[in-house]
Amino acid sequence: IITNVEDEESKQSQFTFFPNPAKCELHFTGQPEYISVYDLSGLLLLEKKIEDSELFSTEILPNGLYLITFSKGPYKEVKRLIIQK
Repeated sequence: IITNVEDEESKQSQFTFFPNPAKCELHFTGQPEYISVYDLSGLLLLEKKIEDSELFSTEILPNGLYLITFSKGPYKEVKRLIIQK
């Protein structure tokens, strides 16, 4: 009987964000230096240097699926983001 399945990626993750799906803003943890948002074709839509904030506005993004990159020094994490207004 399998009682727990752990995702190796989530165990090693330094950054988390919520809510997902998002409406107009994201809250995140892990203190990234930069957050970048790409569409599924790889086009950079939004990039922000983070300075003492745990809030990221997504108001300009239309409904859809995006890739969000959290960066700190040489370390990067890519996650899926859904915008649903």
